[in-house]
Amino acid sequence: MAATFGLLNSSSKLWTRRALGSRLCRNITQSTTSRQLEIDQCFLDAKLEIDLSSFGASEIENIYLDSCESLKNLGNNSATNAVAFAHERLLALGMSRDTESSSSIGVLFLCGHNAGRSQMAAAMLTDRLERLFDSKNGSTPPVVAFSGGSTPSNELNPICVQAMKEIGIDLSSAFPKPWTPEVASASNMIITMGCGDKCPVIPGQICVNWELDDPHGQGIDMVRNVRDQIEEKILSLIENDLNI
Repeated sequence: MAATFGLLNSSSKLWTRRALGSRLCRNITQSTTSRQLEIDQCFLDAKLEIDLSSFGASEIENIYLDSCESLKNLGNNSATNAVAFAHERLLALGMSRDTESSSSIGVLFLCGHNAGRSQMAAAMLTDRLERLFDSKNGSTPPVVAFSGGSTPSNELNPICVQAMKEIGIDLSSAFPKPWTPEVASASNMIITMGCGDKCPVIPGQICVNWELDDPHGQGIDMVRNVRDQIEEKILSLIENDLNI
């Protein structure tokens, strides 16, 4: 990844990600017209592991508040999830702005509810790339995997979580979320799997559709089959499309 998104030392910071998220989400419930938040820039830089110096304070605030509100509309009131969602959006926004110096490739996986297939695919790509680069030289993979849904559910499919756990990939902290313009713009490739005409179409990006059965309401055997199909496609993607 580009130097501007390097890891920062957070050992001296007293705030926690949960505390900041709670603070931001409370602001929405207390007032929908007054959104004057005091955001600790140093804390954000350290805890969210990206350099926010290129963003304006109001821009950061608006993304955090919108992330809280988007998840609340899905029945997800977790402050931790809201901060994680906003972190992803800020990362993507920085990638799309810093196209000259950034060496990262964005891949966005989309399905209808972001509760199964797209979540499994993004986690699978991240896991397989990390294993590949660890085996080579321990460096960071130059690919960022995103996922989203056109009509997100309020929770992940627990059978999908179980199927991924069987192969050593933990989805327990993942949550459904909508795709956002920041993430779509930062993605060099968009892979759809069941969101139809509600998926974004952005000129200049590679768009591919993977035909995969929807695991919603299905048993573990069927979901394992979908998982294995996703793994085959991910390995092909890494070798043939990402040229890694």
